[in-house]
Amino acid sequence: MTANVRTKSSSRGTGGGWRGPYILRNWAYFWGVLLVVAWGTPNSLGILICGGVALHALRGPRHAVEALGILAFLIVLGKTSISLGRWLVLVAAFGRVLWDGFLGRGTGDRSVPYFVYLLLIFYGVVLVLSLLASRFPVVSGLKVTSFTVGVGVTVTGFYRTRHLRDYWLSWLFTLAVFILLASIPFYGLGAGYSRNGVGFQGILTHPQTFGPVLAPIAALLTGLYFFRRRTSTVVLLCMGLGWVGMYVSLSRTSMLAAALAGLVVVALGFAFKPDTWAVDLGRSLGRPIVVFGVLTVLTLGALQWTTLQSEFESFLAKGDGGGSLTTALEASRGNLMDRSMANFREHPLTGIGFGAPSDPARFANQLERGPYGIPLSASVEKGFMPTAVLEETGLIGAALTILLLLFLFVPILRHPDPTLFWVAAASLFVNFGEMVFFSVGGMGFFFWFVMAFCHVAALRDPGSEARPAPAERPPAYAGRGG
Repeated sequence: MTANVRTKSSSRGTGGGWRGPYILRNWAYFWGVLLVVAWGTPNSLGILICGGVALHALRGPRHAVEALGILAFLIVLGKTSISLGRWLVLVAAFGRVLWDGFLGRGTGDRSVPYFVYLLLIFYGVVLVLSLLASRFPVVSGLKVTSFTVGVGVTVTGFYRTRHLRDYWLSWLFTLAVFILLASIPFYGLGAGYSRNGVGFQGILTHPQTFGPVLAPIAALLTGLYFFRRRTSTVVLLCMGLGWVGMYVSLSRTSMLAAALAGLVVVALGFAFKPDTWAVDLGRSLGRPIVVFGVLTVLTLGALQWTTLQSEFESFLAKGDGGGSLTTALEASRGNLMDRSMANFREHPLTGIGFGAPSDPARFANQLERGPYGIPLSASVEKGFMPTAVLEETGLIGAALTILLLLFLFVPILRHPDPTLFWVAAASLFVNFGEMVFFSVGGMGFFFWFVMAFCHVAALRDPGSEARPAPAERPPAYAGRGG
């Protein structure tokens, strides 16, 4: 976990191409050890793991981002209770950001990206609205505060270490490969389906976590293979595992999110970015192996159309043969959307409060309190992101959320590499089936970590080419990932 990193920037955001990605050998070992420790640690001692991660965050800007990534993995891993521990990590990373920036004690970059300033405006407005309108003002206040701190610290941390773009790409690549390969042994074991007996969960906490987490991972690996021509065995194998993993998890949301994001990339590329994205798309689609693969899939699809149609409908209905596809979708998401819109119509300007439940009667049983009765976890289930945002923040908060998305995605859209947009869009589109956009205390933090990387990697850094790289030894690699 203490491997030195390559610091010379060469991302396309500054005029060059991606170097790598590579498998960071020390981090691959670390993920394996962490998995064993997390599985073998009693829930009551989960805070000790987070305490160690928090100490790592205090070491420096890069270490703070690494700690946040470890926290994101621990959350989706779900093998140990970290309700209190995750706040230790966030506070430690936040303290490091203050130390380096506002207090002027650090020796590195003290700048703050423009996105964070808009995030602070969002926080101030939504906090006031929530305190005035929420039925649970303390919960709403703490939730919007944790959202702002979690997202702000993650984006700022990546921004202050943006000269390490290639390292962060390899870091995410190593984590992605580990999740996919470590899950392979569980495909043939009951433990891989222990949560509900139907969907595959791999090494993560639930099939509905495993599938969505694989959406940006599959997008990243597919983009690396097709657009960046990283054609190694590792990339090709894990790309296939990513798409297969989403299918066997029975997560409709993840498969549709990754596929829809890919279609948006194609549409935007040919319509608005003919000199960059469209060129990469054209070269990829014209490769003989791609042409052969497409023709093979179309031929097999035509021969087995009836069977494939039945399998696809069964996947969308999650194997429930008792009703139509429309009925299944309505049962899983329609009721949640109806409740959200009903609450929005009652409070159109302010909403019902940030993170407030649609059904307050059931909320008391889901509220987890810590020392002095402070709420630590207050999970709520929301379906479609647009209706959930309207319900919780009203028209005012929804307008600010749209601005946040614009600030987040415009640099990614301008970047000449379509892989970044595909990954970020897949992370966002997951929220169309399960609203986790505001949930930095849960699975949503993983997606924000990924989107923060994509946002910062796409930003131009005029001084990076002229600034000499620190004399640090490159990390130890287990092998080339591309």
